[in-house]
Amino acid sequence: MKRKGFRIIAVAGLLIAFCASLRAGSDGAVPQPGILESTFKRMQSRLESVEDYQCLYTSFAVKGTRRADTVLRYFYKTPGLIRAEIVDGENRGTVLLVREGQVRVKPPGIFSLLVFHYPSYHPRVTDIRGNRLDETTWEYFVEEHVRNLGLMTLRSQRRETLDGRRALVLETVSEDPLRTRGIAREVLWIRAEDDILLRFEMYDASGRLIQMSRFTDIVINSGLPDSLFTRFRKR
Repeated sequence: MKRKGFRIIAVAGLLIAFCASLRAGSDGAVPQPGILESTFKRMQSRLESVEDYQCLYTSFAVKGTRRADTVLRYFYKTPGLIRAEIVDGENRGTVLLVREGQVRVKPPGIFSLLVFHYPSYHPRVTDIRGNRLDETTWEYFVEEHVRNLGLMTLRSQRRETLDGRRALVLETVSEDPLRTRGIAREVLWIRAEDDILLRFEMYDASGRLIQMSRFTDIVINSGLPDSLFTRFRKR
């Protein structure tokens, strides 16, 4: 009787393990060879048809004991034109226009008659981690990851629903964080239907979340006028 009971338990254990492996395979939890490269190549190809987009860009960055939270009404148009309206966070009400490595800044309130000019790398127009506005585009994000494919390893993949849309979630680790801007681990949410980036989280070597960005209210190829990126006042 003891042997029979052991065989039943052993068979049950094998069935549980087998079912678990089926579930892992069905939701993509087991990384598939080449999926990282093929995903970024699809994202790159998708962006070739994007002339402009707008979204609500919610982000935060951490450096040391400092944390900065920002919400932008964000507009982009090829080639490399950016309009960022700060709707929440420090400097709320400020409008920034980016073009050819230069950032024009119009502050709110009593200084709204003034316009300041800075190179894109100037600390006044970068976040606390030194990230520039011209590095916030989907195009820059994808191209940087394509360049760093040799330094990235896919740890896991799964499917989730984010903002009512199905998303492919990829978790990657860096083989050399010093060459990936101090990022040791990253989690990406990519819209399944069209390979558009919806969210990313970046962690340092200690496991601390040091940067997050999320894109909502996305509108693609609506025909944004050039004047939106040259004039501070919308017309």
